[in-house]
Amino acid sequence: MIKLKDLLNEISDSDNLWDSNGVEDRLLILKALKKDKKIMKKIGPDPYWDDIDLVADNDDGDTVVKLRRNMTFKDLKKAILKWRG
Repeated sequence: MIKLKDLLNEISDSDNLWDSNGVEDRLLILKALKKDKKIMKKIGPDPYWDDIDLVADNDDGDTVVKLRRNMTFKDLKKAILKWRG
């Protein structure tokens, strides 16, 4: 079933990234993150996913945050901004 937000291709701060069906589309999450300049300054221009780990675009390949159950998009952004990479 296609969700309305998939049609709009957007994620809001209150969206749960891990629901009963599993993890939200990670490419969609990255696309939403790339709209935030503060976030991109922290994680670099080409972050990527290693399963459920968001990995920074740096020489060390540091894990910035790991998706967890009931994590909202807002929680994810807060965790990224707290990261000391």
